[in-house]
Amino acid sequence: MSEKRWQPGAHVILRNTGFFVGSAWATPHIVVEDRDDIVVLYRPEGTFYEAWSIVERRIIPLGETRMDMLRLMFPDRDYAVELFFDTQRGKPAYPAFVGEGRFRGWKVNIEAPFQRFELGFNTTDHFLDIIVKPDRRYVWKDQEVMAAWLTRGAYRHEEVERFYASGRQLEPLIRGAASPFDDEWTEWMPDSSFRMPRVPAGWHAIPGIELTHGLGRNWDAWPAP
Repeated sequence: MSEKRWQPGAHVILRNTGFFVGSAWATPHIVVEDRDDIVVLYRPEGTFYEAWSIVERRIIPLGETRMDMLRLMFPDRDYAVELFFDTQRGKPAYPAFVGEGRFRGWKVNIEAPFQRFELGFNTTDHFLDIIVKPDRRYVWKDQEVMAAWLTRGAYRHEEVERFYASGRQLEPLIRGAASPFDDEWTEWMPDSSFRMPRVPAGWHAIPGIELTHGLGRNWDAWPAP
């Protein structure tokens, strides 16, 4: 595992492994900060992202992202917090982010603690999310998806309980407008020198795409849908 630190403005990818059965995703980002206590990444609206099918052994284009997004990642935490900003160029990424003003809300991603590798960061998305409006009203998202994967045996009950516990520990912070749900990042603007990041060739050839991070087993343990 790489221990490389990234300078502001560097282009990296976030690689989601084990996200869907037999595939890994790569989404380019721009580094805003890379510190001991936090990693902040920026994903401009219109960023093209793609997947690698482990079964079919081919790249699958996934399209372009909607809204500008800042991603806050914390070492050894089972979540990341994303902030979404309207660009006035397209529709919101989620219906809850329809509204006024540039900042439209936060999204908590329940996921494995990030791991560094040569091109950026690896994680595994565990489906559960919390959508938080600018006024700190919030709602859990994709609980039915989580339940379906649990029924199929992709997760164990104790793992799902851990995922929910990770989200529940953030609820007091949301209600209290405490970090990272304060206003520290809500007025952030991208540097004018930033350029659109791209998916680098060969990202799927670097070892680790078959791993399901945070669960101690690889994608072969996941049953077909």
